[in-house]
Amino acid sequence: MHGKAPDAIITDMDPAMKEAIGRVFPHTRHRFCSWHMHRHLLEHVAEMRDSTSDFCLDYNRWFFSKSMEDSEQSWEDLVCKYEIEESDWLCRMWVQREHWVPGYWQNIFTARMSSSQRSESMNAFFDGYVNSKTGLHEFLDACDRALVQRRKTEAEEDFKSKYSKASMKTNSPLEEEAGIFYTMNMFNIFQDELRDSTGC
Repeated sequence: MHGKAPDAIITDMDPAMKEAIGRVFPHTRHRFCSWHMHRHLLEHVAEMRDSTSDFCLDYNRWFFSKSMEDSEQSWEDLVCKYEIEESDWLCRMWVQREHWVPGYWQNIFTARMSSSQRSESMNAFFDGYVNSKTGLHEFLDACDRALVQRRKTEAEEDFKSKYSKASMKTNSPLEEEAGIFYTMNMFNIFQDELRDSTGC
């Protein structure tokens, strides 16, 4: 990037990574990956999410607040209603809210990415087409080549889906229906899910 620091970096919540980014890129905003945050949230607030509780609604009202002011007011309401203590995981995460709460990211350009998973998939999309020395002109050519390859791959998948017959693993009419309407890739994913669901 010719010596220019990025405006934002998205990573998991690794403390060493957080400290390194703060040192190397002091003016870059560091965002925690929303996918990792959601996974940790499900682990740490399970007791608040029982079937009689409105916690999920209240949490979403706070989390998706449009401004910092709304976020802070909704947070106070959440703390009072659910008696969240300073030692609780969610309260410890509130201290680091500027790293993950959307209301604190309204004016930061992240190309609509909030998860490191998405940026990794974008990296995979450009893998083999660009590198750290690729200039803007070459990057645009590389984008065109990557898109042509992506379209070719999709056309091959469409052909395979249209002219191949899915092999069934059960007698389920649901599986037969999915075999007709899904692409082969999606059908394989569905088939694994269907098989796993029989163990529930």
